[in-house]
Amino acid sequence: SQAIEMAREGRWFVQTLADVPDYYKGPLHYILTRVGFLIFGFNLLAVTYMNWLFALLGAISFFFLGTKWKNEKTGTILGLAFALNIGIFSHSFASQMEVELCGFYAIATALLGISSLQKKKSGNFIQKYLQDLPFWIVAGLAGLSKSPLHSFLIGLGALTFWLFEGTLIKRVKSPAAWLSALTGVFTCVAGYLPAYLLDQKNFLEIF
Repeated sequence: SQAIEMAREGRWFVQTLADVPDYYKGPLHYILTRVGFLIFGFNLLAVTYMNWLFALLGAISFFFLGTKWKNEKTGTILGLAFALNIGIFSHSFASQMEVELCGFYAIATALLGISSLQKKKSGNFIQKYLQDLPFWIVAGLAGLSKSPLHSFLIGLGALTFWLFEGTLIKRVKSPAAWLSALTGVFTCVAGYLPAYLLDQKNFLEIF
């Protein structure tokens, strides 16, 4: 309903429900739904394509993780286990945010695992910055779905993982690692800036 109202009014970031300002959830799903209207028209595919896309991206991510960890058979099992589990499948037919979030968590988990399995070499500042950048970008984007809380949870998961992996202290001492994490924070904040700038009073009162 919100995406339909946004499309009717020609808006991409100002969110309303029954023509009342509504910022209880992040903007990503509504933007993706509006893109769906432009590509597919006003039909079921337009409001659910993002579910299939994120299920596929999550499955591919786990495939690469499993292949890196063991072999292609393991990767295939992990990918199919994610994409075909009953929770993903049942939510794929509804215009909701659950599959998007699961996709973000899957991609972030795979990026953490793959990074951990790779043999790391000491590099320059740019190489160290880029090492964790894909993970932090995904973490930042996840906060644009339902809530920035998910960015925080994914980030907290990474810190816990690195603690047990024994690499957290090294990252804490690295300015490049801090800049990489801050890029993820900026990614999340930037997604909310248009609504803040266009509808500041309502955004601050509701969000």
